[in-house]
Amino acid sequence: MPEPVHIAAIDAGSNAVRLSIARAYSALDIEPLVNERFPLRLGEGVFVRHRFSEEILKKAVKAFRHLHEVMEEYGVTKYRAVATSASREAHNSGTLVRRVKQATGLRLEVITAKEESRLGREAATAALGPESPPNCVVDLGGGSLEINILRDHSILQSAQLPIGTVRLMTTLGIPGVIRPAQAEQVRRYVRALLESRIPNRPNLADQLSVALGGNAETLSNVAPGPRREGLPTLDVSLLRERLPDILERDLRERMKSYGVRRDRADVMGVAAIIFVVLGRYLNIRQFLIPTVGIREGILQEIARDAFSRKEPHRYNTESRQILIGARSFARRFEYDQRHAEHVRELCVRSFTTSAIASPIVATTNTANISPSTATSPASTVATATSSPLSFAITIASPLPTTIPPPIPHSTTAKSASSAASPPSSVLPRLSITPIASESRISALPSSAAP
Repeated sequence: MPEPVHIAAIDAGSNAVRLSIARAYSALDIEPLVNERFPLRLGEGVFVRHRFSEEILKKAVKAFRHLHEVMEEYGVTKYRAVATSASREAHNSGTLVRRVKQATGLRLEVITAKEESRLGREAATAALGPESPPNCVVDLGGGSLEINILRDHSILQSAQLPIGTVRLMTTLGIPGVIRPAQAEQVRRYVRALLESRIPNRPNLADQLSVALGGNAETLSNVAPGPRREGLPTLDVSLLRERLPDILERDLRERMKSYGVRRDRADVMGVAAIIFVVLGRYLNIRQFLIPTVGIREGILQEIARDAFSRKEPHRYNTESRQILIGARSFARRFEYDQRHAEHVRELCVRSFTTSAIASPIVATTNTANISPSTATSPASTVATATSSPLSFAITIASPLPTTIPPPIPHSTTAKSASSAASPPSSVLPRLSITPIASESRISALPSSAAP
């Protein structure tokens, strides 16, 4: 099996800049390592003045310096950094790109709305698996709302609407309490855009609809529906019932009541209105929340380019679904992701010794675990039978279908003794290579600087 590759994706959105770093073992086996979020809010003044202020540009350079340091710490070798709605509208977005390049060596790419939509759509499709293709993928960000109506993975209708949460909040001046007249203004505006951009109104009542982005994830905790496909859902009817309570609260009350950050509390009221109007217009009762986005879409493309498309992956479809659900569940407990993934990998590798001696019988247990009683978040049980000896290992994922070779004892001991240390302490630090705008990777010589 080829050596794993450390890859990264940066999404410079209208509300925040996010970094995801992962370790790819094959084209389909991608292990998350770390997620970083910097509340930069590029869209704060852009949607009114159509320019990045000097203060925002300085903050952006600071944010990207930090993200670059994290990428170097983890030994990232392949990456793609993209900027979305706010950067598309800023007349001086070229200045942002140049300053980031000069300060960090990172190449920031301002992508089109079509490319942004494609990355999110592919991430959602991969998260659900081939057995459950979505019929609608919605991505509500700070600057825009992306809507894709699908059938058998083919796009029937697609629309990009300028009704992001930061955009509406800043242009209408409603960061806190939203009065009934303001809420009605937002409703009418969103409805009018939907009617103009999606005139052939589909009925998605019995279809699988997916919502991406931090707004959807936050509201799924406020108005949760029954789990579906092993993932949380956002119940539109329940959200409609709780909408007045959300709108009448100020920022501090929202932060306290819903346990959200300030930069999420100020836009969640607008987000809630958008989802209620969207659900009514498309007749969507529930949105599935796979907790993925364009970063995951980027990571998947980098992994596909880094490995042969015929390279076998370690997990089958069912196991990958359980793994996605386990990680989603664990995030509710603010778990230590780096440590959990590290322990999971050590368990898988230690299991190899018994796997060589005899066949493995692997089962997963997805028993109901309530947040109040869970002591080990997102755990599944893998049971191995080896001659008269049987044992169980509680890990954060199901067993792989293809088990990697055991690592040397010295490396295992070193990793186990420094579980909290970054992977770069084990793997050599390599140069970082950007992925081109057409999603092709060109490797730099090892002596090249990032």
